[in-house]
Amino acid sequence: MIVKMKKILTMMYNSCKIKIKGYNMNVNNVNNINDVAKICKKSNKPVVIVTGVTGQDGSYMVDYLLKNYPDKYTIIGCVRRLSVSNHKNIQHIKNNNFHLVYFDLTDTNNISTLIQTTKPLYFINLAAQSFVGNSWDIAKQTWETNSSGIIDILDSINRKSTRLNSSHTDISRMPSS
Repeated sequence: MIVKMKKILTMMYNSCKIKIKGYNMNVNNVNNINDVAKICKKSNKPVVIVTGVTGQDGSYMVDYLLKNYPDKYTIIGCVRRLSVSNHKNIQHIKNNNFHLVYFDLTDTNNISTLIQTTKPLYFINLAAQSFVGNSWDIAKQTWETNSSGIIDILDSINRKSTRLNSSHTDISRMPSS
């Protein structure tokens, strides 16, 4: 029974690896907030937090930062915890200055803890529920992500930092009545 369970667990673990052109990007490469805080402290570089890194704008922002400032910042990319990871837009990034962290834009404590422990110089929020069709089906989640999340970010920045710069995308994709 134990041997069978071990085989099942091994099979499940192996299925969690994303195989990309011969490169294995294990979903375990995503850190928790405490691990990222240690990485930031050890790097001794200014920290840039980018939310929405698995989306188009977020992945382009990380590419831009790494290309134009290759060794200037420690870049923290925030990703949602999903049962099936969606790292297609960032699979090409292999840079020691880029680290992923699990992040929930609808969790005030999560936002506050990330800002407090990493002490970022920049916080670039590019995360949003942007698919208009889904926005009507899951209106409350859309509101919490696209509006309440921004308020929580700004509130945490206001309470936790005096030197933090922030940037947010516009909310033109919000459903209107």
